[in-house]
Amino acid sequence: MIADHYRARRPTEEISDDWPQPVADEAEGISALAPCLGPMVAALPEPYREAVQLSEIEGVPQAIVAERLGVSLPAVKSRILRGRERLRGLVLASCSG
Repeated sequence: MIADHYRARRPTEEISDDWPQPVADEAEGISALAPCLGPMVAALPEPYREAVQLSEIEGVPQAIVAERLGVSLPAVKSRILRGRERLRGLVLASCSG
């Protein structure tokens, strides 16, 4: 095939080893950001603040968060999703300011 011919002729580059390494554990990355995000999480409206704090910052499983807050698991998932969206907006606003 013609495409195979051109793919075979495409020059390749070696990738250097000095690229940033990914965080080995996602929880490590989140906990490293927690001090920076703390004030932003505290600025979230109440329905989202506690759910995001427990789930995303403290690493509590969503089912346990639902029990602690006395709401259903789908409600907690919704609060976390909406809280993340609002938190994202706060982070982007602080970076562009």
